[in-house]
Amino acid sequence: MAPRRRSIGSARPPWLWASLPVAGALLLDGHTSVCTDGLKEDRVRRAQTLLQAAFSRSPPILEISSHHAVLLSPSRPLEAGKGFAAEAFASLPRRVDGQTFTSTFTKFVVVGHNRDGPEGVTVGRDVCGAPVGITDNMATQYFRTEVQQQLSSSAPSIIECGEDPESCSAEAHGMEEQLAFLGALIGPTRSMQGNLLPLLLHGDSITLGASVGDALSLLVAAGGVWEAERVLFVLSGDLSEGLDAAQAQHCDAYSAEVLSQGGVPQAAEYFDALRGGQANHGCAGGAKAAPRGVSPIIAAVRLAERARLIRRRAIVGHDGIDLREDWRRIQKPPVIRGYAALLYWENSRSVWERTSAKSFLATTGRNASLRAAGRAAP
Repeated sequence: MAPRRRSIGSARPPWLWASLPVAGALLLDGHTSVCTDGLKEDRVRRAQTLLQAAFSRSPPILEISSHHAVLLSPSRPLEAGKGFAAEAFASLPRRVDGQTFTSTFTKFVVVGHNRDGPEGVTVGRDVCGAPVGITDNMATQYFRTEVQQQLSSSAPSIIECGEDPESCSAEAHGMEEQLAFLGALIGPTRSMQGNLLPLLLHGDSITLGASVGDALSLLVAAGGVWEAERVLFVLSGDLSEGLDAAQAQHCDAYSAEVLSQGGVPQAAEYFDALRGGQANHGCAGGAKAAPRGVSPIIAAVRLAERARLIRRRAIVGHDGIDLREDWRRIQKPPVIRGYAALLYWENSRSVWERTSAKSFLATTGRNASLRAAGRAAP
């Protein structure tokens, strides 16, 4: 049965576990790694605060319902654009577990990015470290063997880290803060232990991104190791850097449109043109308008295609843009950076549930308008 869809707003308590301790099973053996750093209590608390603010919005954020979902998030979702990506995380499906909320997803993939070094991927304990126990060893082995055999020469190259995983993950971008949000989403009654497949992309090419998207889709395909699971894929990717405010808003909005409405060929063509310094669709920013790392972004688009996640939602945010300031009067204005939070899913609700959700949203919107009118009346 498809999970029920709920819209959580001010009429419902934000997160029932907001005052409860973070699950202690997240950190094991005192070991420090990219994965355990992301699941530290202070980071998870910050993610909880951002989620609470998102849930308190009016009208409320509509919760999606999907067996699997792909979320392309800024590499620093706790800070980027003042944490705007929390809205996308808050849209993910939840269920009640005792007196708390938890995610309906049972398995998680987090993809980080290191633009330097030889092109390929590191996976599993080579990212998180051997003693931690957070990673799903069966899924790691499946990715290393079955996926490589099925894709053959099209499979992404696996980089072996040997006894020193930190040598592979030291420059990882987009792992810790994604994991903080996942720690907040699963709540205090569950642990990430044994339910995570961490992946780190090395190098930066459209080919690498497409091959990683193909590889990840096999995890949930027929006969895949996670065929019977509900899987959330979180990939990290950032957009423009160094444009002026008007160009940043225009170029990043169009990039998000390409990623949410097109496929890999359209995204690859557009980003190649930008990286080559060409003006495209009114975006004259050239290489500055191109994403800071295309591999994870292309991987997200390809994965959504392969998993047939045809529903899309995009939110764009920026650092360095404050419309209240006249930057022409400031000697050294801040560098403007662009981000997008893109959500891909397939609606698993019944027709009756979808109709009820639309009616609820319409009623909530009308009530909010009446309350606002009442406050404005003398």
